[in-house]
Amino acid sequence: MKNRAVVLFLSVALTVGVIITAGHGEKTMKNTPQSVTDWKVHDPDRPLPPVADPGPAGTPGPAPSDAVVLFDGTDLSQWEDGKGNPAGWRLTGDGAMEVVKKTGAIRTKAGFGNCQLHVEW
Repeated sequence: MKNRAVVLFLSVALTVGVIITAGHGEKTMKNTPQSVTDWKVHDPDRPLPPVADPGPAGTPGPAPSDAVVLFDGTDLSQWEDGKGNPAGWRLTGDGAMEVVKKTGAIRTKAGFGNCQLHVEW
């Protein structure tokens, strides 16, 4: 059970990472007049996103005020398959996502450019 949870987490993190890396069109960062397409990926002068304060360590608390919660363990409403249809994965009884055979990958409905990713498990 523990190995399954680790594999599931890693596959979701990898999927989210790929989605975030790929981006969904041109985005503009806060307080920055240029779009992210005006900067090279490893340009040292590229502006950084603002740092989110995750709060104190310990028992998970509420998400940061500026967070976009993509999965809270209760539904897959923020996710879709590669064709824009509802995600075919299922929720387990312990609040995790589980891949359903032959349903393919999932992605977030919202598009993201550069971002900070805060993951709790």
